[in-house]
Amino acid sequence: MAVQGLPARDIAERLSLTEATVRSHLSAAYSKLGVSGRVELLARMHQAAAGDRGRHPGDGVDLDLPPGSAGLARPLVSLRTLSQWAYMLAFGALFGFATYGYTTTFADGTSDTSEIWLWVIMALAGSTLMALKNRLIDDRRLRARIYLAELAVLVTALVLIAALPGFIGMLKGIVLLVLFAPYAYWYFRTLESAGLA
Repeated sequence: MAVQGLPARDIAERLSLTEATVRSHLSAAYSKLGVSGRVELLARMHQAAAGDRGRHPGDGVDLDLPPGSAGLARPLVSLRTLSQWAYMLAFGALFGFATYGYTTTFADGTSDTSEIWLWVIMALAGSTLMALKNRLIDDRRLRARIYLAELAVLVTALVLIAALPGFIGMLKGIVLLVLFAPYAYWYFRTLESAGLA
């Protein structure tokens, strides 16, 4: 029923169970299959189905899979790794912009503003990865909490960048690090407590 896209609430009603019981069983099943949630399970099932079309009995067994995974492949990147890359790019872009600005002044007095594109590309890549990693979280409440926390941190960072004077670039960067560090700690602890990391 989970593979058919039914939410835990509907599964619980059909089976006369509590929603918490269904979520517990789904979490255990995802753990045994080595997936982080429903989206990853569906992706692996489609991947396995596509890979099995050309296979014949006796072609060999993938020994890297956990027992009972029914031929599903391991994910290429874990949620934790995807999160680390997302935050390094997004927060790194804000840190770089706050610390170094977007203009480079050369010894001969000329300046170049092309550095802004480095920060823009990093921020776009980071925010794209943030959206992708959030889609891997099945629990809607947890996903909403993470979206709101990310939004709060990013808006606060932008406000601080705008409010603090431009001549204290490195100090701005340190202030942003003080803002990002507790958020990153909270985020990874939340993933661990939800069994996703």
